Amino acid sequence: GCDTASGSGADYSVMQVVSLDGMEQIAELRAQIPTDVFAAKIAAYINGIAGITSNYIAAVEYEKYGATVIWELEKTHGIKVFKTDKGKYWETDSITKPMMIMDMEELIRKDKIIINSETLYNECFIYNYDDKGSTNAAPSYNDDSIISLAIALQMRKSIRPRFTATELEVFYGAPKTRHNEMDIEK
Repeated sequence: GCDTASGSGADYSVMQVVSLDGMEQIAELRAQIPTDVFAAKIAAYINGIAGITSNYIAAVEYEKYGATVIWELEKTHGIKVFKTDKGKYWETDSITKPMMIMDMEELIRKDKIIINSETLYNECFIYNYDDKGSTNAAPSYNDDSIISLAIALQMRKSIRPRFTATELEVFYGAPKTRHNEMDIEK
């Protein structure tokens, strides 16, 4: 799941990777970089794990800067980007955000997901409900890692029922190595 920022300011562009065969966060990219560089890093990660671009799908939030990342991934790098059954990219809105946050919160609370990122783990502690019942990071903090994980979990939830385990293995392949954090300087 990918939450995209402009590359300047306080927000980060974040990619979280969740395993399909288990509930584990297996990779994270978090950086303040331009959108084209973020797209290139996502593509490099997918190509490094899959060996070929056609076996993996990126789930990029279609908001503000996400449209640029989606365009770069599809047109420049040949990466498939998740679309709903209605052919739309993932949008976080007043309906999908509470759903994805509640689903993620339940998995964390019930200890059904393994989080390997200290940054993500720390963001969970400063993420809260405001007076209107909306969820956000505390003032002066970020929630980019949380949003990207929530998107990844929604994509995992959406994709898994459509395929058998064998079809998923053929479609996604198995990761060759485990990556807790991606070296963004490469």
